[in-house]
Amino acid sequence: MAARAGLPSLARWLDTAGNRSFGRFAAGAARRAGASAIWGYDNCSLDAFRKLGDGSTKRILDVTIAPRRALNRVMAELHSGWPQFFIPIRREIPEHILVRTEDELSLADLIVAGSPFVRDTILAEMKDSKLAERIRVLPYCFDEQLFGTVPPPHPRPEGEPVKFLFVGGIGPRKGAHLLLEAFLNISPREAQLTLLGSLDMPIATFARYADRVTHIAQVPRSQVPQVMAQHDVLVLPSYFEGSAITLLEGLASGLALIQSRNAGLGGTEDTGIILDQLTVEAVERALLEAMSDRERLLSWRRKAQDRARDFTFDRYCANIRKLMIELGI
Repeated sequence: MAARAGLPSLARWLDTAGNRSFGRFAAGAARRAGASAIWGYDNCSLDAFRKLGDGSTKRILDVTIAPRRALNRVMAELHSGWPQFFIPIRREIPEHILVRTEDELSLADLIVAGSPFVRDTILAEMKDSKLAERIRVLPYCFDEQLFGTVPPPHPRPEGEPVKFLFVGGIGPRKGAHLLLEAFLNISPREAQLTLLGSLDMPIATFARYADRVTHIAQVPRSQVPQVMAQHDVLVLPSYFEGSAITLLEGLASGLALIQSRNAGLGGTEDTGIILDQLTVEAVERALLEAMSDRERLLSWRRKAQDRARDFTFDRYCANIRKLMIELGI
């Protein structure tokens, strides 16, 4: 509520206070129950981990995004190259949050990361030779209640443009500027682009592209599968993520993927294109490749749903069980 009211400092204070209070409560509950482990997420587990100390309760840290200190550097570099895509007030993640999340990593007995990108960024940032022994990649899952019954994809009728979809905050971190620039060079008769998400760039900047794309600011989550079903390819050229669940939802919806490696797990050479560079030219080449061979595009889409089976809730639970056995829990 504070954030929506335009009070970001108050919102951060409330968030931090709530995390600290809940962390102390969770640690106390774990001790009273004689819990063998406590599982917490980054930026809200430090107080629980500290209160538990070095006792018999294992501390498991679930890292939902790569280290934020690296994110600050990435965003600063993006801002220097593409300043017109940034809103006027650009705030870096403050130092106390950076220190907090790094202390969590130091205290954790086991660190689980959603993708190799997160794992590798942690190792690069922390520079702790023993840290690699405590990190495991734990792939996320998608909501099968929403996306588990999508029918197999059908070929798009001859003559219709290929339909691309971007889902998420429409701003530089997720590479939206690369996609928008690339689409300026592609005929609307051959391809269409839909952006689903909040606009995270100045309206004046977006106006240059507005007549070339369809922007859907927000829909109920229950309608996202319907939106995905109307498209052929999900594009996410993100610079910095944990592991975007929208990629898994796209697979389950029978969408081919064009994604960066930084975006997370999901895409393979059988389901689309993994970008080797994050440039306008690389994104444009990938779009054109997807458009150039309708039969291969359909093959990617059909194999996407097979790939989605690697990210079911049952598979996620099985991976957690393996971790618990490894920890002796």
